[in-house]
Amino acid sequence: MSRYRGPRAATRCVDGRCRLYVEAAGVVYVAEPLCPHAKWPLDVFGVFFERDGVPHVACRIHWGVWNLATGEGRFPNGRPAPPLGVYREL
Repeated sequence: MSRYRGPRAATRCVDGRCRLYVEAAGVVYVAEPLCPHAKWPLDVFGVFFERDGVPHVACRIHWGVWNLATGEGRFPNGRPAPPLGVYREL
């Protein structure tokens, strides 16, 4: 049985700049910490899961879903959602 339990997320702020860090299968993804649609904090209102090996976050307020690797998102009705800012940080 695998010990992996799915993506883990936390928001960290340094010098006034906040980022959402999501660890999934040993890879850390970095994104804007707020839902790009309604500006709710995703570390509180987000549901993190993997789809086809890629981590995603769904905002529990309106159920928009974003790919944490690309920032692309969709609403439940299939319409595109505003993109989520994703970053590569070293």
